[in-house]
Amino acid sequence: MRRRLPLFVLLASALTLIASLYLSWRAPLNAPGDLTGWTAPSGYAAALLAVAVTVAATVALIRPSRAARLPLGGLGVALAYFAAAVAVELTAFAFPIGTYPGPRGWTGYGHLHWAWASGFYLGATSGAVAALAGLALRGKELRSLRASADITAAVLGLGLLASFLLPWQQEPGGSPVIGLDSPAATIAAAGLLLGAGWLRRTESQPRLAILLMVAVLTGAAASGVTIVGTTAYGTWLGVGCAVALVALEAARARTHLRPPELHWRRTALRSGAAVLLLVALFLPWQRSGPQHFSWNGWQWSFGAASAALAMLLLAAPLLPWVARYAAEAAVGIACLVATIGISVVHGATDFFHPAYGLYVGLIAAALLLLGVLTPLERPTVDRRRALVRAVPVLATLASIGAVLVPAWQGVLPVLWTAEASAVRSWFAVATLLLALHLLRLWIRRIGPEAPPSRSLIVIPALILPLPALELMIDRSSVAWGGVILVSLCLLLAALGWIEQRGGMERLGFPEMLRVDRLPEPES
Repeated sequence: MRRRLPLFVLLASALTLIASLYLSWRAPLNAPGDLTGWTAPSGYAAALLAVAVTVAATVALIRPSRAARLPLGGLGVALAYFAAAVAVELTAFAFPIGTYPGPRGWTGYGHLHWAWASGFYLGATSGAVAALAGLALRGKELRSLRASADITAAVLGLGLLASFLLPWQQEPGGSPVIGLDSPAATIAAAGLLLGAGWLRRTESQPRLAILLMVAVLTGAAASGVTIVGTTAYGTWLGVGCAVALVALEAARARTHLRPPELHWRRTALRSGAAVLLLVALFLPWQRSGPQHFSWNGWQWSFGAASAALAMLLLAAPLLPWVARYAAEAAVGIACLVATIGISVVHGATDFFHPAYGLYVGLIAAALLLLGVLTPLERPTVDRRRALVRAVPVLATLASIGAVLVPAWQGVLPVLWTAEASAVRSWFAVATLLLALHLLRLWIRRIGPEAPPSRSLIVIPALILPLPALELMIDRSSVAWGGVILVSLCLLLAALGWIEQRGGMERLGFPEMLRVDRLPEPES
């Protein structure tokens, strides 16, 4: 029971944090307009981590043998970190100057006094409890930090995580912009927190590759916050810690470094396209005419997610498990980059217009898709199995469309866009990647020799909470896009259960409904 207690604590903390995001975290004392946890950009990341904690803790409680494979400790600490990030971001959002109710019912403009509300206390408490439970689960790893290099790396990692909560940009006369306001910093922080235990146990080369990815993402966060205002001290602290981590690991691994075995004919195009995409993200993707400001590709969560997938593809020779998901990653990158391109091109005006970096990114995504999908063997198709499984394949494609189509500006009428949005921000990225993997599983089921997979049930169950949480954010209106995605998840889970129980070919009609067995009329 003592071993299961931290799991119950993690599960309760995650559910409590999700509930706190719907409550008021910051409230002005002399005006309406409370700020909920969803107002902060890190709110979606915290909710996504809470869902991951809920799933992982539930699996560990049901199947204790799998608990050791799950990053439960890292998830608990990451949940507490992003709960703190929500509070820090809302502090920056709470402007001291704003509107307030006047003496005769009209709204004036003056000084606002902000105070912490119930949502903050509930979220902060649940985050702290989750951190304690996570540290309890990772106690053995913490006690084993004896080497000076391990302790130095841990200190530098903590310094990098702390820098993301500090101001990275100071706008003149405005509020500071913290590091986690950048999507690239969000991915870097989550990856460092979740992979801390794995990084310590793995070999030198994969560890160096992962830390190089973190350094690139940190540099991307620094490149994207200098549009307006001046660079603050948090930027230099974060970049310094990231560079020091890479230098430390390179020094530790200098005797073990060896060139990986590469099949250049297969990976040359893929690697070149991935590098080209990373370079393109640092280039201007959107410009404003009069002020000559420019925004690079790291400003969008879709852009940062596509870069993370591209870096994982580059590290595939050192991380063999990545190669199994190369096709989904390439298609996901193409979808994410194309979505940014459609939004930027359709939103072009005299003030905003696309820049050359966008077109370089689109070319890189197309080359990457070509380099990954070309070597794949053509799957063997059984026409009978394909006909039966057309429904789940089409339903999976519809779920992908429910994520992407509302984000394509100009495709739907303007009045429909808000109601059609099923998931946003990091919810959209997670839903898209899970749906692409589910699509590949169902396509593999078309072949004559398809192994059974429980993922056909698990993946729709993982997607289901994301649109459900979105539907509860704005309860004044019903987003029919979210309702459609929830319905598709339930349908796919049911079809996956049928497939797992023996195949959809065995799904027959009840005997009383079969027309071919009705008795003939008497003469």
